[in-house]
Amino acid sequence: MPLWEPLDYASFSRDLEEKIRDKYETQNPNIDIHIVGFAKKVGDLIEGIGSIAWFAGITILLTTLLLFWYSRCITGTLVPVFTSIVAVFLQLGALRLLGYGLDPYSVLVPFLVFAIGISH
Repeated sequence: MPLWEPLDYASFSRDLEEKIRDKYETQNPNIDIHIVGFAKKVGDLIEGIGSIAWFAGITILLTTLLLFWYSRCITGTLVPVFTSIVAVFLQLGALRLLGYGLDPYSVLVPFLVFAIGISH
C-alpha cells in the first residue's frame, strides 16, 4: 500500500462546503467564508464539468452554423470543424499520455485550439 493516496478533489470540495461553509454560515448570518486554493478550484471544476460540456457543444454548433452561413458550402464547413475537433481530442489524449490533465488554469486551452483550427 502506498504511503499516500491521490486526493479526491470532488469529495474534498463537497466536504469543505458541507462541513465548513454550510455549518458556520448558517449559524451566523454575519459570517462569510471564502475558500481558496487549488484543490477547491479543481473540485469546483469537476462540479461544473457538465456546464463546460454544454458550453463546448453550443460553441461547436454556433461555429458550424456561422461557418456555413459564411461559406455556403457543407464541405467547407464540416472539414474545418471536424479537423479542429480531432485536434482537440489529440491534444487531450497527448496530455493524458504525458501525465497531465485539465485543471482550472488550462480548461480553456481546448477552446483555443478549436478556435485557432477554425480560423486557419
